Amino acid sequence: MMFWLFFELGSLSLIPCFMYGGSVSVFDGLLSYIYAISMSSSLMLVGVLYSDFFFFFLVGVGVKFCMFPFIGWMYSTFLGAKSMVCWCMSVLMKVVLVSVGCFVCSFYGWILMLCVFLGLLFSGLSFWVNSSKWFIVWCHMTVSSSCLLMYMLWLVGVDAFCLILVYYSFWATGVLVYFSKSFCMFSYMLW
Repeated sequence: MMFWLFFELGSLSLIPCFMYGGSVSVFDGLLSYIYAISMSSSLMLVGVLYSDFFFFFLVGVGVKFCMFPFIGWMYSTFLGAKSMVCWCMSVLMKVVLVSVGCFVCSFYGWILMLCVFLGLLFSGLSFWVNSSKWFIVWCHMTVSSSCLLMYMLWLVGVDAFCLILVYYSFWATGVLVYFSKSFCMFSYMLW
């Protein structure tokens, strides 16, 4: 039960980051985010409390980390959010994968791998069809990285996964610096 509480406190800590902006689209993204985390939270709680309904926990994890059938909320959240929210969603929310993947992969490994494959296929096709803004491209990368990080956790184990997650955090921070307007000259010189 403490695992679920820690998991949800991490999700709720992103809500103040939405208030950094002030436009109407920020509140649309916030509403989409709140709907998604509340739905995933309730599904995960049912799966944690009742062991017979562990499949609900798997569906809740799929919603929270944008696994294949539940990808749409991430795009609407990214389009209505600032870059700090996108960074927190693409980096900080992935830290919890360490604790989730250890026991999800052991029970429903084949379903998880199918969702990873379909998620990568969907984000790859979406990249070529719908990439009109940089935030959408970043969202494609976030969705595909969720799939790949879940697969890597299943494949390599926790120690190597933590090292990959640190590398991923540096990369995402570099992307944030590159796309930010305050470091415009630095980004131009870096390119």
